[in-house]
Order: sequence, then C-alpha cells, then structure tokens
Amino acid sequence: MADQDGQVDMAKAQSTMDETWSAIDKSNQGYLGHDEAKLFIETTLHELGIPGDLTEESLTTILEELDNDGSGHFSKSQMIDFFSNFMCFFTDL
Repeated sequence: MADQDGQVDMAKAQSTMDETWSAIDKSNQGYLGHDEAKLFIETTLHELGIPGDLTEESLTTILEELDNDGSGHFSKSQMIDFFSNFMCFFTDL
C-alpha cells in the first residue's frame, strides 16, 4: 500500500478499511465488539501490506486505548482514526 517513497495512498487505504469493515460488520450494527475489532485491525494491517504481527497483548492495549467510553464497542470512525494516525507514524519511520 505504501509507494516506493514510503507514502501511503490514503484513498486506497480508506477503500481497504471500508471493505474490511463491511466484511466483518455483516449485521450492519455500526460497531464491532472486541474480537471483531481485533480481526479488523489484523486484517487491515495485512491488506495494507504493513509488516509485522501484533501480539495479543498489543492488540488488547490498542483496544483499551480506543475504548475511551468503556463500552467494549468500536465504531468505524474510531478504527479509521486509529489507522490514519498509525499510517502517518508508519510512513514517518
């Protein structure tokens, strides 16, 4: 997903996240539970071609940070915000 200069094509990234969200949120609830959110993160990282595997502990930490209201539900906008910030960090390395 990153070009040879390390820049991420944000339109393609958004499309990937939309497709992944639709595949996981099959009931169109508008949010994902804990396990679904983990799957979304892992799948999106893989689809974007971002190397590395996150440990269970890392995924749990990420979700704890994202779940600022303690609901255990994760909205699409929360996930997109996370990936937008993550990809900016990733391309700055």
